[in-house]
Amino acid sequence: STDNFGINFEDIYAKFLLKDDSALGRIEGFKISIDVLSGLNLFTGMGFGYSELTELSKSTIGVKSFNIFLAVLSSMGFFGFLWLSMGIYLFVRNYLKYLFKLKRYRKNYFLTMQCGLALFISFIIYGQNAPLHFHPFGWLILAMTINIYLNRNRTE
Repeated sequence: STDNFGINFEDIYAKFLLKDDSALGRIEGFKISIDVLSGLNLFTGMGFGYSELTELSKSTIGVKSFNIFLAVLSSMGFFGFLWLSMGIYLFVRNYLKYLFKLKRYRKNYFLTMQCGLALFISFIIYGQNAPLHFHPFGWLILAMTINIYLNRNRTE
């Protein structure tokens, strides 16, 4: 059934129950990616040329994966994944460290820094199920987050 705006609530409900092809295709994509990476491919990666489509939703796995971490793991292996993970960890740690310092001394910029961190965390979370890292909007989010962080000393 649809409402006055053309929204089909049955399709939305099916997504939450994991009954539509899109949701099932992502689950299939996770499974295939893990199967492909098991063994030696986990450490070396498959390189930038490996790309495959799932059957149900035609989700891409491999270097063009819908998941940012699986894309890096597929192309660069464990060590590339480790570098990405460490980079994210260090960025968030330094961001939080400065954010807590900022709370005491520069309260007017504290909210802006919170928004920048929320943008970054939303990018990482959304990047688990959609290829936001391939779209200009995803890069805009990252650019805004990094710009807010790097310009923290230029306020006031």
